[in-house]
Amino acid sequence: MISLLATALNWSHLGRWLIPPLLALGVWNVWRLYGVPIGQQPGVALLVSMTGLKLLEIRRRRDILVLVYLGWFAIATQFFFESGLLMSVYLLLVALLLASLLMQLNRRHFDHSVVDSLRRSLLMAGQGLPAMLLLFYLFPRFDSPLWNLHIEGAGLSGLDGSLTMGDISNLSLSLEPAFRASGFVDGPPPPAQRYWRGPVLWDTDGRHWESGKLSDGGLPDGLRAKGKRIDYEIMLEPSGRYWLYALDLPARIPPGSRLGRDFVLRWPAPIGKRFSYRAGSYADAANLTLSARERQRASVVPSGISQRVREFAAKLRDGRSPAEYAQRVLEHYRQQPFIYTLKPPRLGRHPVDEFLFETRKGFCEHYASSFVILMRLGGLPARIVTGYQGGEYNPHGDFLLIRQSDAHAWAEIWLDDSGWIRVDPTAAVAPERIEHPLDTHIVDAGAPVRFRLGSDSLLGRLLREARWLGDSMQLGWSRWVVNFDRARQLDLLGTLGLDWLKLPQLIVLSVVSSLLMIGLLAWVLQKSRRRRIDPITRQYARFNRRLALAGIQRRPWEGPFDLQKRIEKEQPALAATTRPIIQLYIRLRYSRKPSTDDARRLGALIRQFRPRSIDPDVH
Repeated sequence: MISLLATALNWSHLGRWLIPPLLALGVWNVWRLYGVPIGQQPGVALLVSMTGLKLLEIRRRRDILVLVYLGWFAIATQFFFESGLLMSVYLLLVALLLASLLMQLNRRHFDHSVVDSLRRSLLMAGQGLPAMLLLFYLFPRFDSPLWNLHIEGAGLSGLDGSLTMGDISNLSLSLEPAFRASGFVDGPPPPAQRYWRGPVLWDTDGRHWESGKLSDGGLPDGLRAKGKRIDYEIMLEPSGRYWLYALDLPARIPPGSRLGRDFVLRWPAPIGKRFSYRAGSYADAANLTLSARERQRASVVPSGISQRVREFAAKLRDGRSPAEYAQRVLEHYRQQPFIYTLKPPRLGRHPVDEFLFETRKGFCEHYASSFVILMRLGGLPARIVTGYQGGEYNPHGDFLLIRQSDAHAWAEIWLDDSGWIRVDPTAAVAPERIEHPLDTHIVDAGAPVRFRLGSDSLLGRLLREARWLGDSMQLGWSRWVVNFDRARQLDLLGTLGLDWLKLPQLIVLSVVSSLLMIGLLAWVLQKSRRRRIDPITRQYARFNRRLALAGIQRRPWEGPFDLQKRIEKEQPALAATTRPIIQLYIRLRYSRKPSTDDARRLGALIRQFRPRSIDPDVH
C-alpha cells in the first residue's frame, strides 16, 4: 500500500529511504508467519513483497518491464495454492492486462488507447489457443497431473480418523464440497444407498473414538455381494487425510490404494491436492470378516460408562436375540423425545448417560456413539463408521456433489448369521436426513435440524440452476484441465480412435499437428491482411508492377508526382499514358470522399496500360 501511494504521488525521491525499512519489515513478516523462509509459501510471500517494493524504484521504462515480468512469475506461483476455474479466469485476465502493458511499452510513442492494446492481447491469446490445446491434450502425459502442485495442508478440511461428540456437527455447518461422484452408468443410486464409507472407529473411552490400527492386515476376503456392481469416478477435494471415500461396500479400488479389513479405502500419502480416482461398489453386500482380535476390540466397554446405562442395556437385552435387541434400542430412540440438532448441549463426565436420559439432543455422532455403546453392553460387537451420506444431484453435469455438510456417522453391528450390518440410528430420529440435505442457514442452540426441501419459486429455481451450472463447469475444469493425466488422455485418444498410437508416434502427431495449425493460422492471417488492403492501393500496386516491366522501377520513397517526373525524363513515350493514371490516383488517394466512378475509371486505365515490353497475357 505504501509503495502504491508513493508511486501514485510521484514520491520517487523517497524510494531510497523507504525501501530498506520496508524490506526489513517484509522479511520480518514472512519470518513471523513461516519461520525459516524456505519453501513454496514463504518463497511466494517474499516474491510478492519484493514486487511491491519494486514500485518504489520506477525511474525508466526498463523498470516497468521488470515489473511486468515479475507479475507474470507471480501469476504462475498462484497455481501452487489454487487452480479452480474462477481463480484461473481471474489470473488469465491479469496476464492479458500485463500483455497489454507490454505492448504499450514497446511502442515508440506511448498510446493511451488501453482498449486497443487489450484487444490485441486477446487476439494474440486466441491465435495461440489452438496449438496450445493440441499440445496439451495430445502430447504424452505423466501418470499424474504435472501442474497441480497444491501445498499439502493448505486450506484442508474433512473427516479425521477420530471422533469426539460435536466434531461432525461442527463440520456439517460447512457447505464446502468434499468430493463429486460421476460416471454412473445407470444413474446415481437412490439416497438410501448413498453411504460414502470413510474411517472406521473401534477404540473409545466413552467420549472420544479412535480408528487405531488393526493388528492383522491383509485384504478383506469376506465380501458377500448381490446384484450388479456400481462403477463411478470420484473427484476428491484436498483433505490432508490418508483415506479415500467409496460407496458402501467398495469392491473395485484405484491402483496404488489399499482396502483394509474394515473396508476402508486408504491412499499411501495425504491427499493434499484435488484427486481423481475410479472405484466400484455393491449396494447389496455384507462384510463377513471378523477375527478374534477384531471381535475383542469391537466388544470393549469403557470403564467410565455409568451404572444407569448398563442397567438400561440389560433391561432392553433381557431375553431378546441380538437383532431384536438392536431393533428395541432403535424403537427407544423413536419413542422418546430425542431431537436431532446441530447445536446440542454440552455434555459432562458421562456423555452417553447424559445424552440418553437428560438432554436427548444431539447430532449423528451422539446417536451412533450411544448406540454402539449400548450394543457392546448387550454383547454385540459394534463399531462406528464415519463418512458422508447423501449428495446433491446436478443434472447439468450428471454428478453428485457431496458437501462437508453431508458428513455423517453410523454404526455397524456384528450378527453371527449375517456379518457386519449397517445400522443408522440417526434415521430412527430424523428419517428426513437420508432423503434431504441439511439446511445450515438457521442454526439455533438445541433447535431441531431443518432440511432443504427445494424451492418452487422462480428465484429459487434460477439460483439452483445457476449453482448447478457453475459446479458442473468446475467439475469439467478439474477433470479435463487440472486432473488431466495419462489415464484420461488414453480415454480421450480412445474416443478419437487414436488409442493405437505409441509414445513416439504420439509425440510426432502432437508436434506436427501443432505446426500445421500454426501454419494454417499464419496463412489465414496473411490472406485476411491482403483482403484488408483497399482497392485503390491494390490497383496502384498493379500499375507499378506493369511499369517495372517497362523498365521504370518505383523507388520505396518515391511518391506518385515524383514518379511521373522521372517517367517523363527517362521514357517520354510513356508519359502521356501514365499521366492520367497517376493524376487520377492522386485525386483518389488524397480526396476526403473518393468517387466510385473515378475508382472504376482508374481500374480501366490500368488494365489498358500495356507498354511494348509487357506480354499481353500478363495481368
